[in-house]
Amino acid sequence: MLERLQTLIEFERLGSTAAVADTLRITQPSVSKRLSQLEAELDLPLFEKVGRNLVLTDSARALVNRCKPLISELKSLTHEIKQTTTTNKSLQIGVSDSLLGSWGAMAFQKIQKLRPEVSLYLHAHRGPRVVSLVRSGDYQVGMVAGQLKASSDLVELSARKEEMVLVGAKDGSSSLIASEESSLTWNEIGQQVINQGYRVEQRLESFFAVAQMAQARMGAGLVPRGVAEALRLKNTEIKSLRPKVNRTVKLIARKTILLDPVVRDWSSDLIKLSNTL
Repeated sequence: MLERLQTLIEFERLGSTAAVADTLRITQPSVSKRLSQLEAELDLPLFEKVGRNLVLTDSARALVNRCKPLISELKSLTHEIKQTTTTNKSLQIGVSDSLLGSWGAMAFQKIQKLRPEVSLYLHAHRGPRVVSLVRSGDYQVGMVAGQLKASSDLVELSARKEEMVLVGAKDGSSSLIASEESSLTWNEIGQQVINQGYRVEQRLESFFAVAQMAQARMGAGLVPRGVAEALRLKNTEIKSLRPKVNRTVKLIARKTILLDPVVRDWSSDLIKLSNTL
């Protein structure tokens, strides 16, 4: 039932069986089968038609709201029990793709050498997805950048500040290619950028795509400095905003995970290493 409940939770978040199938990496018929089995098992109507769309019933939404924290705690408990049976710790870690694709890779390489007793399994996603998977208990730790929505179930540990820079900028131009409005980074720095007189003409999911578009002379791109450096751009091709604008890189985890002294010390060491890069 746990697998089917998780599928229902993903449907509530994404709104379509196609999106759920893509996220869970299973076929769309498999998603539909899980949801139908759950409906039959609970003997409870979970879906209703609204026009051409399939939406959750009030009963299904109530079920999802009750199950989310319970499933997260169950995953955390399972992880904790597994850790007590071995001398080595293992961590499933979600990382924002712009971090893992730039200086973050070196940070994790260094922490692996410093703390070889902790095995790392890294997964790259957009920031909001990392937050969701840490909150659900699928990952024990996340590394993201930007502003999270207020949360009582996650601990945020500031790791470093990363400068946002312009690439492909032309003198006198105020138009930008930037990240999506829903991104954690834009949540933190968006208003600061707008206050400097810039306007966003196009938005993309990936900072690397933003930088590549800027290099193709499609407009000025607003990206983290780490992305610009990972693409080996020259200093003359990178422009700081005035005043400078930074995003906050942070580690996130459920409170129960950080009660483990090994994980707490590992997190502290990773933060120290991040500040040296």
